[in-house]
Amino acid sequence: NWEQSELVQVSSQLHAKSGPLQINYTLLKQNQAWKLHDVSVGGISILQTFKAQFQTELARTGIAGLTRQIEQRNAQ
Repeated sequence: NWEQSELVQVSSQLHAKSGPLQINYTLLKQNQAWKLHDVSVGGISILQTFKAQFQTELARTGIAGLTRQIEQRNAQ
């Protein structure tokens, strides 16, 4: 149940030769277990990036087409 969930963000900074890089991890607590919800690197959210990719395919082919596409990619 989403209302009973808890979100926490853990911020970190990677010190690379090219300079510091901000990495944020968003964790979701459900049923007494913490799970990785999102990772943001340099301000770019992996969750939002995938969501944008899936929305296009979902609108074009529906959930069956999206599922088929994901299964095909995973099989490669």
